[in-house]
Amino acid sequence: MLAVDVDCAQVTLVELRLIAGEPADLKMKKVEMEVMKKRKETTSFASIAYVAVAALFGSVGQIFYKYAANATSDVHSFFFNPYLYLGGFAYALGLVLMLKALRRGELTVVYPVMATSFIWVSLFSPLLFNADRMSPSKWTGIAIIILGVTLVGKGRKR
Repeated sequence: MLAVDVDCAQVTLVELRLIAGEPADLKMKKVEMEVMKKRKETTSFASIAYVAVAALFGSVGQIFYKYAANATSDVHSFFFNPYLYLGGFAYALGLVLMLKALRRGELTVVYPVMATSFIWVSLFSPLLFNADRMSPSKWTGIAIIILGVTLVGKGRKR
């Protein structure tokens, strides 16, 4: 059996013929089938879970940045503000999870799940900051985000 690694490369028909050998049409068909199989890879549930947790970490980072902004009055308080560094750490964790998700899934499916970070911030900020309030238009926006992420998720190949 002919084994061809086509994971990351764009392979043309001419290149496939060179790999498989011109007279060997059966080998050519096997290689073409392998290329098609690789292209039909789907987004796993794990990649969606990774990006959902990444969105949560991104939201936690935003909340820490809000605490940092509230506690900053000059350059000294900016650089020695623990909330600023906690927010950066939360973002870094989210980045690692996002990269894992992107490695395992389709960008068009995985990335829109990051929009759930808007939901988390909207839900948690009124509990943590007295000035933040939820209004009917904000709840409508959250519903639209949930609908959009659901539609994109249903559009993924299975």
